[in-house]
Amino acid sequence: MEISNFSRTLWNEAKLGFYETDSSHAMRLGRLIRLEGECNVLEPSCGTAAAVSAFLKAVQKPEGAEVHTYGVELNGDHVPAAKERLGRVLNADFLSRVDISPGFGLVFSNPPYGTMTGRSDRYETQFALSIYRCMVPGGLLVYIVPAACLGNLQFRRAIAARYSLAGIYRFDPAEYAKYHQFALFLYRKERQELESGEVDRLSAVFDALEDIPCIPDGGTEYAVPVTTDRQVKNFRTQYFDENVLLPAISGSPLFRRFRKKMDQSAYSATKVGRPPVPLTKDFVYRLAMAGVGQGVAGSALDGTVHLQRGVCKTETTFTEERDDDGRLVSKKETIHTKFSMNIVEPSGKLTELV
Repeated sequence: MEISNFSRTLWNEAKLGFYETDSSHAMRLGRLIRLEGECNVLEPSCGTAAAVSAFLKAVQKPEGAEVHTYGVELNGDHVPAAKERLGRVLNADFLSRVDISPGFGLVFSNPPYGTMTGRSDRYETQFALSIYRCMVPGGLLVYIVPAACLGNLQFRRAIAARYSLAGIYRFDPAEYAKYHQFALFLYRKERQELESGEVDRLSAVFDALEDIPCIPDGGTEYAVPVTTDRQVKNFRTQYFDENVLLPAISGSPLFRRFRKKMDQSAYSATKVGRPPVPLTKDFVYRLAMAGVGQGVAGSALDGTVHLQRGVCKTETTFTEERDDDGRLVSKKETIHTKFSMNIVEPSGKLTELV
C-alpha cells in the first residue's frame, strides 16, 4: 500500500512534526498494558503530555505500585502544560541534547513524523534508536507511527535489530484517515542483533497493512517489568540552562554581589571622561572637531544652549615648484585632515567654525 505525504509536507513543517495522539485511542492502548510493579515511564516527545496522561490512566497496575513519569519536549510552548501532568520534564531535543540513564521499563512515544532536514533517514527511525538506549532489557515501547514510516527499509532494519514485535494495531477509520497511524508494541532486546530473516518477517507484517486490526478495547495484556526510580540516575540536558538556575538564585546576596562586579556599563564612543594628564587647548579643539563633544552643549540658564557636531574631512593640496624660466620642475601632493565645527543655535542659525 503506497501512502503519499505530499499534502502534509507544509503542515508538518509548521507543526515541527507534532501530531498529538487522540486521547481515546491512547486510553485504549493503555488498557492493554499491565505493570508488574513500580515503573519508570518515559515520553520522549511528550507535547502537552495529554496523550501519555490518558494512556497511563488506563494502564493496569498492582495496588500501591508507584509510577514515575518523565517527558522530553522540544517546543517550549508545550512544556508548561506537560509539567502539570508529568513528574519531570526537560525542554530539549531528545535526539541530541539530553543525558538519560537506561532505567525505563515503559516508553510511550508518538515521535515527530517525516524525513529529517538534510538527511535521508526519518525522525521515527532516529527516535527508535535513541529510545533503545534509555530502556532496560525487556522493557516495552508503545510506538505510534504513520504508514509511510512502516514502508521504510531503514526503519524496518532499526526495529528488527533492537526490538521484538509483540503486537501492532491500526487506529479507527475516522482517526486513521487523518494521519494513517499504527501502534506498535515492541519489547527491547537484551542486545542489538539482527538475526537472519528478521527483517523479512517484520516486512511481511508491515506490508499487509489492510490485515492489521484496530486497537481492541481490552483482552491482550502486555506485561511491563519492574523498574525503580533510583535506576534513572541521570535525566538532564547536556548543556547548562541558565534560565532554570537564575530564578532560583536571583534573591541570593552572593548573586547580587557577583552581578555588581560582573556587570559592565554601556559603552559610549563619545564619552571619554577625565584624562589623567590635562589636554592642551589645541588637542581639546581637535577632539571636539572629531566628534567627542557632539550633541547638546551650553547652558540653558545663560541662554547659550546649542547643538554642535565636529566634522573631519580629508583634503588634498598641490604645491608646484618652477625654475627661473617658469617651467614646472615638480608637483607635491599633500593630504591632510580639515577640522570644522557646525553650530546650530535655537533660532535655527547654522554656523561653521573652521
